[in-house]
Amino acid sequence: MPNWRITAFDRTLARGICTSGIGALPFNASVALVDDFVLGEEVDVSLRRLPDGSAASYEVTRIVPTGWRSPFTAPSVSAPGSTNVPGLLKTGDNAYTVEGGACVCVSGASHHEGDHGAIHGLTRDKLSTLMEAGELTYADSKAKVVEAHREVLKGADDKPCDAGCLEKQIDASLAKSKTGDIQVRRKDGKTSKNYPMPGSGTAK
Repeated sequence: MPNWRITAFDRTLARGICTSGIGALPFNASVALVDDFVLGEEVDVSLRRLPDGSAASYEVTRIVPTGWRSPFTAPSVSAPGSTNVPGLLKTGDNAYTVEGGACVCVSGASHHEGDHGAIHGLTRDKLSTLMEAGELTYADSKAKVVEAHREVLKGADDKPCDAGCLEKQIDASLAKSKTGDIQVRRKDGKTSKNYPMPGSGTAK
């Protein structure tokens, strides 16, 4: 959408605000393709309409400078798209970022369309089932992500991608950023809220 500009951005907190004629919307750096936005900069924004009854009507799903430039990551601060997951580096050259993760080619201009949307939807549903049942581990999460990809991505012979190959690519994409056991964040992909820990009433 045109005429969007950056009105606030904090690289350390990995979030900002973009504004246009329809109003101001917050965004998380995980949907940004650069981490050096400047105030007043014009940006191209992709939006998703939220369900009726939400506090906001839209959420930002992608944001990039209108005047394109290569992504920049400062080694002394949190990288764009870096995680707050214990077990992964947030700063420095080896910080884990969205751009540095394992990647596959899919159809769909956003994570709500085509194969892209199908993989996100299946992953969300599979992880939701795990989170409702109990503790969410890295191994279980990885297995469900692989399942989702194999159900959607098929070769010319209509056979799914090799599970072992997919698992190795996920592990390899995290290897340089790993500092210990990876503790997967407990997020409800349907509402973006933390799930409560089973029996505790508190979120992790």
